[in-house]
Amino acid sequence: MSADEIVRLISLSFSLIISLAGLFAALIKVIKTKKWDTLKQELYNLVLKAEETENLSAEEKKNSVLSWAQDFCKSQGMAFDAEKVESIIDTLEALILKGNQKQNTLKGDNEDISKKEQKSDQ
Repeated sequence: MSADEIVRLISLSFSLIISLAGLFAALIKVIKTKKWDTLKQELYNLVLKAEETENLSAEEKKNSVLSWAQDFCKSQGMAFDAEKVESIIDTLEALILKGNQKQNTLKGDNEDISKKEQKSDQ
């Protein structure tokens, strides 16, 4: 084997290693993204579940969700980032509250319409 062939072989080997490293990095990123998407869905379900619990304060509900989220992350082999999870929980709570307010407004509007229809029928 000549020196040129050895240099070419080494060059190709480095190119292959660099390409594989990029592929593995992209694959790891996709896996992490999928896990975070799964975590977000699980957090949504947990926040809804906590909202249904009437005998807990808002802080107790949030701590329960954080605890559940930490257990979920552990079971999925994910690092638990309390600040990031807390931020997601706050966002979900705000969205759920906004949705509930809108639903109550619509419900009130429907009740008003029903009352008007009942009055006009009499």
